[in-house]
Amino acid sequence: MCVPEAADDGHGVTAGTWPTGLGTVLREWGRIGVTGFGGPPAHIALLRRLCVDGRGWLDAAEFEDAIAACNLLPGPASTELAIFCAWRVRGRGALSFGGGFVIIPLMQADAVGRHWMTNDQFLNAVALGQITPGPVVQTVSAVGYAASQLPGGLLAAVVAFAPSFAFVLGGGPR
Repeated sequence: MCVPEAADDGHGVTAGTWPTGLGTVLREWGRIGVTGFGGPPAHIALLRRLCVDGRGWLDAAEFEDAIAACNLLPGPASTELAIFCAWRVRGRGALSFGGGFVIIPLMQADAVGRHWMTNDQFLNAVALGQITPGPVVQTVSAVGYAASQLPGGLLAAVVAFAPSFAFVLGGGPR
């Protein structure tokens, strides 16, 4: 666990200070996003190796509690855990609601119902979202591409991931 220089907030973080810089968070979380093949279990294992075993930014009990809490929330648990860990290490991250497998049927209804994709094409897009690093919500990029080619795919990806990046890049609470 990180030992702050002054009184902490009860979570190991002193108000206005963090155990590491934003550049480190961006680099390490980016590495996990690029190399984290295997979906949520792989991401959770890589986060534990980085934040608990490797750097000691979080203790094992806090990490396990965070996994339990993220599994109770709607949305992609490993993404929520990554955001929580980034918040604990650097400052303010955010929780995602309604993502991951929760939104697959909603995306399917739009993609197939609006005739952007066939049912088989949509299922292939979900499979692609599963085998690539990162959350299954990446499927939204394939749906956007089917709707409006490259601009649609890029717009869908930006809309899906911008809120998380905005909170992390915002630099934490002021």
